[in-house]
Amino acid sequence: MAEPKATTCPNCGKPAMRIGNEITCESCDTIFVITKKQEAKVKEFGTIQDHENRIKVLEGLSGKQKPAEPETEPDEEDEDI
Repeated sequence: MAEPKATTCPNCGKPAMRIGNEITCESCDTIFVITKKQEAKVKEFGTIQDHENRIKVLEGLSGKQKPAEPETEPDEEDEDI
């Protein structure tokens, strides 16, 4: 197995780790693959993106939307007289 090398993320430019032809960025929560043309392609989104995608699917299946912000009524003290 190849040794990890410090590199920068092709997306955000923050520190990342390169092992072989893969770059793992903790900041982006993504794994990139370096192609033969030296281009970075997304191989896998991390858990954050995975969870967001699953929530969107579940909301679509259940017909539920994110709860709306509760409407607040102005306090009596705040009203101009």
